[in-house]
Amino acid sequence: MAKRVYIGVGGKARKVKKIYIGVAGVARKVKKAYIGVGGVARIFWIGGQIESYGEVTALYRGVEYLTGNSIGSYALFAGGRRTTTSYVVDVNAYNESLTHTTPVNLSNAKGMVCTCKAGSYVLFGGGMDTNSTYATTVDAIDNSLTKTSAAACGSYCCWPACANAGSSGIMGQSYAYGGKSAVYLYNSSLVQSTGSFSVGRGGIAGGSAGNYALFAGGYISYTDEDKDDVYYNTADAFNSSLTRSAATGLSVARIETFAVNAGAYLLFAGGRNNNGMTRLSTVDAYNSSLTRTTAASLPTALYNKLMAGLTLEGKALLEASNQMLIYDESLTQTILETFDSAYGTRSDAAAAVVGSYGLFAGGYGKMGGLSSNTRLDLVRAYTI
Repeated sequence: MAKRVYIGVGGKARKVKKIYIGVAGVARKVKKAYIGVGGVARIFWIGGQIESYGEVTALYRGVEYLTGNSIGSYALFAGGRRTTTSYVVDVNAYNESLTHTTPVNLSNAKGMVCTCKAGSYVLFGGGMDTNSTYATTVDAIDNSLTKTSAAACGSYCCWPACANAGSSGIMGQSYAYGGKSAVYLYNSSLVQSTGSFSVGRGGIAGGSAGNYALFAGGYISYTDEDKDDVYYNTADAFNSSLTRSAATGLSVARIETFAVNAGAYLLFAGGRNNNGMTRLSTVDAYNSSLTRTTAASLPTALYNKLMAGLTLEGKALLEASNQMLIYDESLTQTILETFDSAYGTRSDAAAAVVGSYGLFAGGYGKMGGLSSNTRLDLVRAYTI
């Protein structure tokens, strides 16, 4: 059970979220605090515990295929699909008080947008602008939520083929039918440079491991129905100069894994293989030296469409179908909560961090106690 401490500020009780104590001139974070009761030490405060905060102000409108990221004091959710055929330009912003605004629009309506950071900018680029065509525009938004344009990326740059390498952001083409393997790096001045994956493939997932952008998995599909799809465990690592190196491959070849950071590790969770028919629960973890280890498996085999995740104070918080999972800095997995059938689940949601809150937004499903599947404006918050 969470232990809480409050302090009076301006006549209001404010919850204490962090406590520090000076040790040899260095501020050290307190993890647990005790008080003597009847000669026994009792815990009266525990720091660093993630808790559900509940539902907050909804998105401007319900969408799936939106993308989340953070910049300055804001969590942003960009783009998405509103109906089976229409995409949106919306950028929903939440500040550290969870006040919701829609400060800017994307340059064109699209969903499944790549997102990464480049210096003091967050980028939203590429994506799909119809169910069969791809956008190439790249929008850059700064700390004050002012939007500018960066150089276009190529077609087929879609979430989650995007990651950071140091202060630079990288977007990659994720295309399963050959001939498309470009990666696009944006430095802190939004100058673009280009490179390539070791092999072009679709279903790639990207994340950041130390100063590397790591892109893992993927497949090549053939128009000849007599040929099975070929799945890869390939892991391409790029530094901030766009130099590519080969990291140890995933433990299982697969597509559509979900990437999220836990402490010093980058996790690749779940995925699919066997012509898309087999879902996986495997979780691979890479440290900053790109050494691979294995974390606890997902309780249920899933692929990225069915997950959303973020990193809150070093812990990975992963909405995995009907469960909210935590992977801590030691890769220990716990189940924070389970959503019952009455509350429902969702797919194709997005997540972003602002201040001490982690927000999970949008998607498609019945989450929130709805009677039928719909594109959701629901935003759930967690705090630490």
